[in-house]
Amino acid sequence: HCTGSIEVDGATFHCINGTAHGDVDMNHAIAYSCNCYFIHLAQQIGGKNLLDQAERLGFGTSTELAPGLESVAGVLPSERNLSNARALANFSFGQGELTATPIQITALINTIISQGEYSRPRLVQGLTDETGNFVEEYTAEEPQKILQISTTEKIMEYMRSSVEFGTSSQGKPEEGGAGAKTATAETGVKIGDEELDQAWYAGFYPAQDPKYVIVVFAEDGEGGGRSCGPVFKQIANQLHHKGLA
Repeated sequence: HCTGSIEVDGATFHCINGTAHGDVDMNHAIAYSCNCYFIHLAQQIGGKNLLDQAERLGFGTSTELAPGLESVAGVLPSERNLSNARALANFSFGQGELTATPIQITALINTIISQGEYSRPRLVQGLTDETGNFVEEYTAEEPQKILQISTTEKIMEYMRSSVEFGTSSQGKPEEGGAGAKTATAETGVKIGDEELDQAWYAGFYPAQDPKYVIVVFAEDGEGGGRSCGPVFKQIANQLHHKGLA
């Protein structure tokens, strides 16, 4: 039961704008971005289990996108730090020490729509000669099974709910539907009296049998739905109009 805030070890954590969501299950927690739900859930799961799964999904690890080109690793809190109840609460909804890249979020969403198989992202398929024939084709790593299909099906269902009636509704495409999750990440950096936030909108298109993962990130955004949702929608609409979805 979400009252808009939850107290953990003497610290009070809020849902965005202090919104009280009332009785929520995971479907509505994802749809409405209910921080209190995930803080409560993390207390049951435990920091080590959450951290282990995050590592399996590629967080905290750099990715070689092409020869000589690597993305940054981002930051995961240590198991020791997550033994602190406040740190675990922050980690449960993507705050605290955690930092992640759009590449890592893309890989996460791709794992969900790929029946739980994690594939390391890459930009280059191989090297070609001047005629476009492959001189050297890079061998992709074998996908790793990370999540059960029953789990990914539920997450996809809940992400569709977010687009249909939740915080992701501003990114709903004209045709085909979608699944998505919004986020507003606090940075702790202030410009005047205003804190600089990072806005996210991460999802898949179309809603059924998705072919694409689309991740939109906006520095100094006004929330994932408002700042990034329309961009997601525009990309999905163009894919549809070009007959690519």
